[in-house]
Amino acid sequence: MFVVMVCSYYLGYTPLLVLFVFISSSVLTYIAYSKDKSAAINGEWRVSENTLHLFSVLCGWPGAIIAQQKLRHKTKKTSFLIIFWIALFVNVGVFSWLHTQQGSSVLHSYTNKLEGELIGILGKSNADSNLLFFTKFRGHN
Repeated sequence: MFVVMVCSYYLGYTPLLVLFVFISSSVLTYIAYSKDKSAAINGEWRVSENTLHLFSVLCGWPGAIIAQQKLRHKTKKTSFLIIFWIALFVNVGVFSWLHTQQGSSVLHSYTNKLEGELIGILGKSNADSNLLFFTKFRGHN
């Protein structure tokens, strides 16, 4: 999926912010799975399944897949897996929709609003040099 996102950025469909969100969410999701696995082994407080699902829905499903395979965690409970796969397909559907005319228009609108907010908070020169790079679409700088 990360290769697809890099291609999407390279072709000018999405800004780097989309890739950044997926990577950071995936790292956080992997950490949550790791904590839950450790807690399960040690008989400690567990991360709720709803929290793990929330991380997956919020673009962290690639990290969840890696955690499930590497940690051998949350791979057998059918009810959990059904919700997980629904979250994954919803994410893929939304990502695909961003490549339609309507989805692209919505994404451009939100990134323009984000740029305005960043400029308002940080000032034009700081925002330009530090953060706006992530909101730009390749070829539209």
